[in-house]
Amino acid sequence: MYGCFGRDGVFSSVFSYYRTGNGRWLINILDALQLRWGRVPYLVLTPWLLLLLGWLLYRLICLMSGTKKPVLFGFALALLALIDVQMNRESVYWITGAMNYMIPGLFLLGGMIGTLRLKEEGLERKAMLGFGGLCVLSCLTMEQFSLMAFGWMLLVWGEDCLRRRALPRRYAAVLLLSALALASIVLAPGNSVRLGSASGQGIPLIFKVNDLICYDYYSMVSTAFLFVLEGLCALRFLRKRKWAAAVMAAANALLLLGFRNAAVHASFKLVCLSLLVAFLTMIPVLITVFRRLGLIYLGAMTVIGLGSQAMLLASELWGFRTSFCWVLLLILLDLAVVEQLPTREEQLEGAVLLAMAVHPLLGLAAIALWGLCMLRKRCIAPVIGLLLIAAVAVGSLDEVWGYQGNRASQLAIVEAGRAAAEDPELTEIVLPHYEESMFGWSEPGIPGFQEENYRNYYGVPEQVVIRFSDTQDRS
Repeated sequence: MYGCFGRDGVFSSVFSYYRTGNGRWLINILDALQLRWGRVPYLVLTPWLLLLLGWLLYRLICLMSGTKKPVLFGFALALLALIDVQMNRESVYWITGAMNYMIPGLFLLGGMIGTLRLKEEGLERKAMLGFGGLCVLSCLTMEQFSLMAFGWMLLVWGEDCLRRRALPRRYAAVLLLSALALASIVLAPGNSVRLGSASGQGIPLIFKVNDLICYDYYSMVSTAFLFVLEGLCALRFLRKRKWAAAVMAAANALLLLGFRNAAVHASFKLVCLSLLVAFLTMIPVLITVFRRLGLIYLGAMTVIGLGSQAMLLASELWGFRTSFCWVLLLILLDLAVVEQLPTREEQLEGAVLLAMAVHPLLGLAAIALWGLCMLRKRCIAPVIGLLLIAAVAVGSLDEVWGYQGNRASQLAIVEAGRAAAEDPELTEIVLPHYEESMFGWSEPGIPGFQEENYRNYYGVPEQVVIRFSDTQDRS
């Protein structure tokens, strides 16, 4: 579908989709332009965009804390490597998914940074315009991220205005422009059409909550980040000799690790129990951490994070990609706790937890290295760097091999489509399935939607039968 987007003209296609699809007009313009350039530019840009994402996470934590610890950049990149493969295929590697989720994530983080920088007095005019522009752009992407960016500005600046007992003109101007930008997204006529076609009407709310908690963002997407956070909380309680809290946090961390590695079935009751323990153990630690950084930041992240997920209950138009914003906030919470670790030994413990979340074997190697470092303290700094690099590498290898395994099938699918469009005598094409179904967004073998898009994109005539090697004919 998106591959054909813009063939009749970028702006006419965007305007048409604004009326019938969604209000993400800026994102749709970027998407149409990118698809015109082909996939190669985006393939080249992808690692740099991920690096930029890690750098923005790092800079945001530095602004909150007022310190610069380069090791946090390594932790940010390693935490990004924990993003679930199902989320990556929908929100990073799929070009259109990236335009609707990863790119808005970059704008959101940029807007959050701009919000904090505009609190500073004595900014030059150029800097003020630049940071203000970032804030406005962060409200001009897609519904979730735009609402989160605007909510962040309202809460952070609102607290600042209460302290000042005044509304600075720069706040008022940026908020007004941001509100207009947000309105152009959420009030678009295409949103009502889109929601009306897939509103999930008649589904009891409890079932939607069950799916959202147990399937979408907790057991499948957020578990690794929550394991790292819970593990850090357990170690913090242990050092303060709060034994009961340490045992609860450690037990929950092990349960989360079981969810992560599919060793424990994430039933609804078990997940709710884990959530309750997480609430009792994580919240006190986070309040302590953000008491120095600013409790308003924790409160704002909680409100916009929960709000970004709760809005999904209004429709069935959600999946792994719609929790990308939630994952970014979880990474920020992990980084905030790591930033508060005062010694190299404690940072090493954080790196060990991260390695355990990436892969069990890497976790065992990390524990062995931790034991070595306890004997030779001089090894701690290089071992932290080694573990962070290993976490990024190992966290990426499965996906590299998975997509490489599908390369032959993907090329065959492309060549078959081109051949059917060019050869009028061809009556049938036989397509292979992906070798690794997890590493690819979709195949044209799905009846209806994907098959129709496959025909449209490559120009496959309706009379040509599409058949998979182990499926029935479809024409």
